[in-house]
Amino acid sequence: MNKYETTVFKFSKLKSKVSLPKYQRSYVWQESKKLKLINTIKRGLPVGTVLLSKRDGEYLIVDGLQRIATFKDFEKDPYKYLEETEISDDDVVNVLTSSDVSEELYNNYSPKSKKAIRNTTKELIIEGIKKNSELETYKKANIITNNLINKTSILCRDSEKKIHEKIYELLDKVNNIFTIDNYEIPAIIFTGSDKELVDVFKLLNSTGTSLSKYDVFSASWNDVILRNVDDDVLDAVLSKYETSMSKSGIEIHNFSSVEFKENKEITLFEYAYSIGKLIGEKTKRIFKSKSDDLVDSLGFSLLAGVYNVSNKEMVKLPDAMQSGNFDFNQLKDSLVKSAKKIEEILIQYISMYKKNYACHSELQLASYIITYHRLQYKITNTGVKRVKSNNDKIKKFTKYLPNHYVYDIYRKAWSGSGDTKLDDLVIDDSEQVYNTSINSSRYLYAIDKSEFKNVISSWINEQNSKDTTSISKEVKLFHNCIFKDRDVRYNNSGKDFEHIIPKKRFEELKNKRNIKIPISSPCNITIIPEYDNRMKKDKTYYEYEEVHNGVLKRYSIEELDKYNYPRRNKLEFIHNKKLNAKDYEKFINLRKYKILDDFMKAFYK
Repeated sequence: MNKYETTVFKFSKLKSKVSLPKYQRSYVWQESKKLKLINTIKRGLPVGTVLLSKRDGEYLIVDGLQRIATFKDFEKDPYKYLEETEISDDDVVNVLTSSDVSEELYNNYSPKSKKAIRNTTKELIIEGIKKNSELETYKKANIITNNLINKTSILCRDSEKKIHEKIYELLDKVNNIFTIDNYEIPAIIFTGSDKELVDVFKLLNSTGTSLSKYDVFSASWNDVILRNVDDDVLDAVLSKYETSMSKSGIEIHNFSSVEFKENKEITLFEYAYSIGKLIGEKTKRIFKSKSDDLVDSLGFSLLAGVYNVSNKEMVKLPDAMQSGNFDFNQLKDSLVKSAKKIEEILIQYISMYKKNYACHSELQLASYIITYHRLQYKITNTGVKRVKSNNDKIKKFTKYLPNHYVYDIYRKAWSGSGDTKLDDLVIDDSEQVYNTSINSSRYLYAIDKSEFKNVISSWINEQNSKDTTSISKEVKLFHNCIFKDRDVRYNNSGKDFEHIIPKKRFEELKNKRNIKIPISSPCNITIIPEYDNRMKKDKTYYEYEEVHNGVLKRYSIEELDKYNYPRRNKLEFIHNKKLNAKDYEKFINLRKYKILDDFMKAFYK
């Protein structure tokens, strides 16, 4: 027996009866997709079947959220979807020739002038419609009419009434295009049980609908309940649902924010979601969280790691975590503290003067947090306890982590399959010997100095052969590490990453001769005060000195040394001359040894 039925709804009937199950994914469509759907509706074409489930007099959206939410957005503000082609040239000409005077003027224009005045008038009409979309048609026509009279030479105040009539007719025509109450939406109504409904949602993942594994976990883990969670967790989850409802314009089925806060119960999915959001809130230098309604995978990876569950087999996490008396607030606090510790260890390497140059992947960061957490804490049957016997290992981890951080970035250790790399670092194959992988983690050991240097040297060589214009985050991180212990880093002025040979000096080689040049090689970059960078523009410091009466405007040679700025003799090849590609290549290849040595000193005293 089929557990579904088919029907067709008019949008006017469906819009007030739909709601979302809590496990429904977020409304994530880009503007281009929404516009494409709305254009389909305007043309009277079908948009595909939605899958609904009737519960308590409402229809839960199982599949079709993106479409229904776009319909509601279109109904709320239809004119933001107005396109230039929907107002024809004939419509505009009707306005421009609404009086005998304006008609005569228009007919005397040249074809080129006619096109120009039509385009200007159309732009003003569209602008007026979009800016005043909330007003009724008559008032909207008033505003557009006045604007046209004020901003076009062809329309005059004496013809205001006739112009208004034509604008009103045009708006009425547009309104008819933008009415969707009678648009018919085919629907399948699922009539099975709640459990079967969850199964249907999960099955969509294998039939072409783009659901992430976290969308599936949202449904799969819907019956794994964690109790007595604190307000930090509840507020993070509540923000997800409030943002989702605000964006989609659709309520969540049987959801009350007051009851949610009072009950203090959440699903495992919601808990994992909250971990990512709370870490993003507390450690913004190392982890940038997505918007409130979107899932950060970090929380899921961390929970899997601390429970010794493979990131590739995260579906097993509920079995590992279920415990009636477990204090999940302790676990949340310990994970946030671990993330804050990682930020504390890395901050001087990745940040300077309120700017951030972190280059790590999310799973790379997860490997650090999990390793620290499993060294510092132990998960028991009731909560989380500190481990005091690992103090020496924690000291080693803290000491060596910055080296591993940059070493892995510059050798691209986390590119490709990050799941496998994370599992190799933090997961123990034997449940009987928990923490063997952590206790033998490479993060607890120093990296051989020569191997470290070889990796950085190879990376610089690679950058010296790349055709680059913009300064990459990896290059910024590189120089930030060099400056981490320098006094100039800590003065109160802002800092800029500066091209030693200014970008403008490469224009002839790049544009006229079409030569590929590594303009933003790390060997052509340093850090200087923001003010000075703005002042000297396309000059080197020494050229700037010559223009200012033989005295550097702000810094002596010794002070420039602190900023790693090359001495004058190193830049003679560019001073008052055209740039030669071979001279530049020689400059960056020689400068490599200086900056490589400086970088090594930042990590090996």
